[in-house]
Amino acid sequence: LGLRPAEHSVAFERDLRATMPDGVTLLADRFAPRAPGRYPTILVRTPYGRPSEAGLYGPLGALPYTLFAERGYNVVVQGTRGRFRSGGEFEPFVNEAADGRATLEWMAGQPWFEGNLGMWGPSYLGYTQWAVAADAPPFLKAIVPVVTAARFSRPFYPGDGFAFESSLRWASIVRATHRPGANLDATSLWAIVSPQRQAALAAVLNTAALPDADTRATGAPVAFYQRWLADGGPDSAYWRTVDHHRSLGRVEVPTHLVAGWYDIFLHEQLADYAAMLAAGRTPFLTVLPRHHNDPALITDAVREGLWWFDAHLKGHTQAM
Repeated sequence: LGLRPAEHSVAFERDLRATMPDGVTLLADRFAPRAPGRYPTILVRTPYGRPSEAGLYGPLGALPYTLFAERGYNVVVQGTRGRFRSGGEFEPFVNEAADGRATLEWMAGQPWFEGNLGMWGPSYLGYTQWAVAADAPPFLKAIVPVVTAARFSRPFYPGDGFAFESSLRWASIVRATHRPGANLDATSLWAIVSPQRQAALAAVLNTAALPDADTRATGAPVAFYQRWLADGGPDSAYWRTVDHHRSLGRVEVPTHLVAGWYDIFLHEQLADYAAMLAAGRTPFLTVLPRHHNDPALITDAVREGLWWFDAHLKGHTQAM
């Protein structure tokens, strides 16, 4: 994998509870070296299920976090609001800034936190980093947003037209895995990947009117899909609230942007890099020969993240 050798066996702790200011509880898993000691922490916030919630998929989903923990990091994987066994209602993008900042405050009070924090992850997991990066507390010392963007609206409205297929496919995945208070099960996974499901979704894409497509694809209206249709494009009030590109000039956290040459977010990720440079920041950019769902992307992103974290959280200036 191109990583430095593992140094630790890994302990696993599930269902750490972080209470948000409105009383909603978000749950997290923690991967940590078994050996006594003080270790920097990497935070990952995800709507796609923690390893302890992912059933048979859990061990595979745990791989990147195990790789980091084997090399001397606490890794906290938190479920976002309203997904699986984390409380509240899931509204894409809307709560990630407030919940993310509350989570940072919670982490600062944990007995295993030694004062050095990084964030890592692709796509929506990268968006959760941009949601807290501006004016972040000083202990957030490194972020690695992977195939993502501070401005999520543009990929939803490329050329100012609504990205029907991407939006409906993502809405279908979210709906199929909508299991409040429960773990991901085989039935939910099959609902996403089965040939019958893919054929049905293709038929909807080919024949449905946009306002009815979510109901035909999932069996019921999807509130956030309807909001995207109604909100009038990337400069609407909704997207102006949840996009974070306007605050890039206030991001002082050392940032390593990991992009994919064939990725849907490439244009916006390059724009994020340019905006930070224009604001006098010194981000680092890696563009990999990957597309958004390339299986090799995650291990590439671990490799890129590891040397960044070694440098900024551990002070290893000769990190690979």
